[in-house]
Amino acid sequence: MRALAEQSIAIIGRGLAGLTLAFRMVQAGLRPTIFGKAHGPANASRCAQGIVCNKGLIFAESPLFRAKLQSLKNLEAWLSTVEKASGLTIPRTWIGVDEPYWSEEDFQTTVARVYRGNFWGCYRPKNRPAHPWLSDFKKPEGYLHYPDDAWFDVDRAMNALEKACVLQGAPFIEETIADLKPLLDRFDHTVVAAGAMSMDLLRTLNLEVPKSFQVAGQSLVWKHAAISETRILVKGTLSLAVLPDRRILGSSSWKPEPGRDPDLDSDRTQLLAQGAASFGFTSPVAKDIQSNWGTRLRFTDRMPALGLWPEASVQKRLSILTGFYKNGQQLADLCAVQLLRELQGEPLSEFGEAFHISRFFRSGRRAPGSPPRHCALNGSENKAGTD
Repeated sequence: MRALAEQSIAIIGRGLAGLTLAFRMVQAGLRPTIFGKAHGPANASRCAQGIVCNKGLIFAESPLFRAKLQSLKNLEAWLSTVEKASGLTIPRTWIGVDEPYWSEEDFQTTVARVYRGNFWGCYRPKNRPAHPWLSDFKKPEGYLHYPDDAWFDVDRAMNALEKACVLQGAPFIEETIADLKPLLDRFDHTVVAAGAMSMDLLRTLNLEVPKSFQVAGQSLVWKHAAISETRILVKGTLSLAVLPDRRILGSSSWKPEPGRDPDLDSDRTQLLAQGAASFGFTSPVAKDIQSNWGTRLRFTDRMPALGLWPEASVQKRLSILTGFYKNGQQLADLCAVQLLRELQGEPLSEFGEAFHISRFFRSGRRAPGSPPRHCALNGSENKAGTD
């Protein structure tokens, strides 16, 4: 088989995962072709708030949380690399994230949820009185401060990724792909990074991933009088970015009903009510709110999936990078690097092994640290673990 650099590569998906993989490929001297619409309901990445909040959680037995902590350490350097390659600025802030509480009872509930009943469950949080607090918000009793967490502008990051790829000659095709068969015939290798649409695409080849489902979500954006304050807030599953020029609230989640449009107005009303109660702001006028929504793919174990597809019918011709759910904004680069390593015949890290698509297939499952059960695309045979 020809080396990866000599092969034609298609990436289906123009969200954060697909763009990040394309960027890593062009950095490695490859020229993938990226398919997908830049905007639209299917592109959930364009709806992402950009709040990266681990709350300092530490679960030593969980590869997902270890990966999130590791990716958070690398996030600033990655954004700087994308800025340098594209010449575009990606707004971001590393001031930490605050979780307000409104009473002693609320404090106890918040701590119990964050620590999950384990005294070792959180790293470096600080409990602070709510002074100073946001000038136009109701003042809480206090807040937990997570100093390592951050926010970045996902939409601007995606624009920068696209420009960096274009500057290196990677073409973008403004087309929605509905069938994988023509691309597998046209390209040497195809990567499915289409988020919520990934499973529909795989079914066109009679392929299926068990234990997956779609989740829809909405984020709300509204402008307000310019202020100098910037704060990133969370409360349970809600989050709010208070920026100098706008506020971004999200995210609500529901399972979309096939063939039915979501009731965005009802969800928006509920989301605003929850946000006002959780953060103490006054709800904006409905006409001033911009609604962004999209559908995401989630696996039951909450982990993303990456890697060469393990079934012989498409082996070496098809790989996957999807199922990030709400974690794409911090895990996309880590997972893209792992997929590229496998395609180049290099060993995977513990995260690449843990997130590999083969975990869903009993015959393809492998022990952590052992080589993948299939061959790399650079022509070198992986003779270990091929039984």
